[in-house]
Amino acid sequence: MAMSQQRSVWEGKVTMKGVMLEVPAHILEERRISGADQWDEVWDGVLHMNPPPSVAHQDLEGQIELWLRQFWVPTGLGNKVFHQVALSPDENWVHNYRTPDVVLFRPAELLHLQPTYCHGPCSVAIEIRSPGDETYEKLAFYAQLKVPEIWVIDSDSRAPEVHKLDATKYQRESAGVDGWFTSAAINAMLKQDGNSLLIQIVGDEATRRKLPE
Repeated sequence: MAMSQQRSVWEGKVTMKGVMLEVPAHILEERRISGADQWDEVWDGVLHMNPPPSVAHQDLEGQIELWLRQFWVPTGLGNKVFHQVALSPDENWVHNYRTPDVVLFRPAELLHLQPTYCHGPCSVAIEIRSPGDETYEKLAFYAQLKVPEIWVIDSDSRAPEVHKLDATKYQRESAGVDGWFTSAAINAMLKQDGNSLLIQIVGDEATRRKLPE
């Protein structure tokens, strides 16, 4: 198994992307014991070791998940929200998977959900983008799985992007004249407001929240 590693800043030091043709067993075991492997992904047999997300990243991610559970899940019987579910087109999924930060399922997509991963598409995959990460490189994989919609939200500025699947690739949606992006997949609206993210169910201002709160 090959390994690639990409980090923009780690403990204040600028690092670079590297490739190790074979990952020593002791490195894999150390990451397993420490829990650092929870953010790892495997891209067609290549291990991508990701650093722990920043505090700002985790805060925004958690609050988005909380909002979805509070306001979106009740809009449809069987809607589900999960935290970091591995998506894979393969039954032997450990050799090829990507793990979005937040994963949304309507009942139809829940049919693909397995005990340890999802063998198929979710309804929406949300990526909190950190500087220097591989968010955009993952879009082709999500398109292969036919995930209808991807949200990309900047961890620092909280600027949202909505990418909608058009046949075999994603088209980045444009904001309306009022600055709102609309998620057709779950009937929600997103908008940058200063250094925050505004989010609400379409037509229901009572659900509007500024995140992080």
